[in-house]
Amino acid sequence: MVTETQDAYLYDTSKEPSFNPVYLASGVKDVQFSDTSSGRPLQIVLKLNDNSFDIFDGQGLPYAPVEQAPEKQEPYKPQ
Repeated sequence: MVTETQDAYLYDTSKEPSFNPVYLASGVKDVQFSDTSSGRPLQIVLKLNDNSFDIFDGQGLPYAPVEQAPEKQEPYKPQ
């Protein structure tokens, strides 16, 4: 994360060649990484200045909320 501009970038320096940084967001005040020791995939949580948050995977792709299909209901039939 670049502190002066509060921009967050994801980059990997653990293996060669490392990939180019991926821009995540601006106005970031805190970053948290999930615990991957149990084999679960990495999640990156960015807390933003407006008190909202964004969640990304280990490749820098945003997590989108899962839309639940509405339950199929029979149309109302007056009696």
